[in-house]
Amino acid sequence: MATKPNIALARFADTGAAVVVDPPSGLRDTGFVRNDPIEEGTVNALFRQSYLWAKYLSEGALSGDHSVGGNFSVAGNVSASGVLSTGGNLSVGGNLSVAGNVSGDLSVAGNLSAGGTLSGAKLRLATAGRTIDQVAPTALSASYTLTWPSALPSASQNLVLDSSGNVTPGRPNVPLHFPGAKFVPNGSSSGLSRSGFVWTISGTNDQELVCDLSELSPFVGKVVTSLKWSFNVVASAGSSLQLRLRKRSFGNNGATSGDVVSSQVVNPAAGILVPESISTPFTIEDNMMYELSVLYKSAVTISATYTLDGARITLDRA
Repeated sequence: MATKPNIALARFADTGAAVVVDPPSGLRDTGFVRNDPIEEGTVNALFRQSYLWAKYLSEGALSGDHSVGGNFSVAGNVSASGVLSTGGNLSVGGNLSVAGNVSGDLSVAGNLSAGGTLSGAKLRLATAGRTIDQVAPTALSASYTLTWPSALPSASQNLVLDSSGNVTPGRPNVPLHFPGAKFVPNGSSSGLSRSGFVWTISGTNDQELVCDLSELSPFVGKVVTSLKWSFNVVASAGSSLQLRLRKRSFGNNGATSGDVVSSQVVNPAAGILVPESISTPFTIEDNMMYELSVLYKSAVTISATYTLDGARITLDRA
């Protein structure tokens, strides 16, 4: 491959003193022929045109659209103010900076900066002779955007993706399900019956179902952000449900009213009921035992019928 000449570029007809006349259209078609007079202005125009193009290419600041049919290799830096598209391979030994979009096969030894879109079959990151390829699925149902977090996550955090494409530091929330089959009567079981996962409550005042929450023990220090219940209200005349989450320290021989973490009384109408009982998130404590309680309260005997499907607790693991 020829090297760039290491000679000074000679100016030619580059001042106002030179007579420069563009060749007429006929001369542009035929060129000079024998015995034609040669005008100095025409010769100056031709040599000056060659000089100006040589000067433009020598300075290396190319403007407008340019196309390379084969591969293109640059030992230094490349900067493009518009769109960069390659049909072959582009190899850059330095940094590549593009204000617009980039498409095609690129190999950049330095940094790659694009103000627009990087498009291609894959993005390859290389270091120490090893590579990491980021590849778009071959069957992509729709375009989407992933937005990276504004700060570096801590060592104990993961990157969590939401439905809007936002990537944030944290850990996925953990839903814990407690089906109706885990609940048991606390005291009399009169008016309480269970079929599979579902309890039916239809009886006298102060019937209670409780559920042990030993599954929370491994999550000490984690935050409970939600507690939802699943009921079907068959009939509700003159009755209510008290929904509680209770705790007691290990060894205190039973929960008391002072151990209530959350308490909610609902007076529902007939239909599906999914109440939320956590208004303020709380942290799971060490050496504590937790339980759920559903207390049936009625002004008169057998005035309502409920079915309990279960409960769901959501932990924030951030």
